Amino acid sequence: MCDKNRNSNVGNSTVKTFNTPQDCSFVPTLAVTLWLGWNGGLLAMFVCATLITETRAIIIGALTISAVLPPQFPFGVGIKIGNWMAAEARKYFGLKVTIEDYDALNAISNGDGPGKTAIFACEPHDIIPYPVFVFNPSLNILPGRIGETASVLMTGTIFKLPIMKHVYSWLGGNPVDKKTFRHRLARNETNAFVPGGIQEVTLMDPKNPEEIVIYLKNRKGFVKLALEKGVAIVPVFFFHLDGSYGYFVPKGKLMTKFGKSKVQHYNNALTRIASYF
Repeated sequence: MCDKNRNSNVGNSTVKTFNTPQDCSFVPTLAVTLWLGWNGGLLAMFVCATLITETRAIIIGALTISAVLPPQFPFGVGIKIGNWMAAEARKYFGLKVTIEDYDALNAISNGDGPGKTAIFACEPHDIIPYPVFVFNPSLNILPGRIGETASVLMTGTIFKLPIMKHVYSWLGGNPVDKKTFRHRLARNETNAFVPGGIQEVTLMDPKNPEEIVIYLKNRKGFVKLALEKGVAIVPVFFFHLDGSYGYFVPKGKLMTKFGKSKVQHYNNALTRIASYF
């Protein structure tokens, strides 16, 4: 392990820090590209299929095969690929994680705390909340059962897009619908998600890049679920997301109505893809 872990005591709490030296060499860069690059990669494939006749059949065939295969395919091998991506992303970003009350998470994991699991509410979303990979179980950052069962819940559209659905499933992602949320809590499995979601992207202003947008209005359903199931809510803040991507967010009443329409989820996916260009 290249991590330098450090413990310290503040009052009755144990603060635990996981610090990974940054490594932007070829292998970590390749892993992160294979993970995050598909956001723009799908758009590039669409353009190539449209403009280059020779590649059209190959691209359409590959996307069709991916579309009909289950997201977890090829299952065990896919999980190993996802674990490798998470481990290399940890190096690439020089991940630093500070847990302010590690003992409390241990207590929950051992059944001595409220409930037997926790909901990790993360902010901000920004263009893409890539720090969520910190919840990948293979990184062994969260203790016991909380870490072993952790999954990041995200927009279900991702799991309908070819190739991307495989990559995010390999990394341990699941749709952020109420059914999945309840099912996982009933099995005492850990959920992590960004309450503000894509709504925060629509509120971002390129003219004020120093602003951090956090949208929690009408995002209290997870609090009700936590009270109903008797599980803890752990607030998480992602630092240094701002400025990671150049972007343009269309404004106006028409775009607002479009964002709230039935095609909202596909609009969200397009917003993610377009943010790369």
